[in-house]
Amino acid sequence: LFRSVCIAGKSVHFKPKPYPLLHYVYFGKGTLTYRGRTYRLKPGDCFYIPPGEVVDYAPFEDDPWSYLWVGLGGSKGKALLESAGFGEDSVVLHDPSKAWKECFEKIYESYFDSGEYGLEALGYAYLLIHYMILGKNERAEGKEKGHIQAAKSYIRNNFQFQIRMQDVANSVGVS
Repeated sequence: LFRSVCIAGKSVHFKPKPYPLLHYVYFGKGTLTYRGRTYRLKPGDCFYIPPGEVVDYAPFEDDPWSYLWVGLGGSKGKALLESAGFGEDSVVLHDPSKAWKECFEKIYESYFDSGEYGLEALGYAYLLIHYMILGKNERAEGKEKGHIQAAKSYIRNNFQFQIRMQDVANSVGVS
């Protein structure tokens, strides 16, 4: 795990690694370009670089970012990150609770206190994944609540017509 304080105007062309990487932006702003798509990142954003992928990223000129990053080796790293919502089509997630930042910092401190990735750092890495999975579940619940609210709104606005369940489902975008 490393902490990077970036210099304005200094972009990074990241060479492929055989393991997944996570970067957590804790200060400033920047951009990530992955598979031709550019993401604008801010504090609290976490971006995923899948194994074997090439990405480019750069700090903003007027507000260069600082971030923590960690490589997750081992046979379960990629699968755990996918269970948290990361994937080749979902490389940026936001940490509204700031719990992820704390885990990144604890992994960083543990490594530099002991000089190795010991059990403490591993424990915080698993806790980080745990918080990310909780966030994924909360995002899914929020989407479900949004569907319910949209369905209620459709019914309120169309009760005078003869509507069917399929009409409500279609209006919300579900089956």
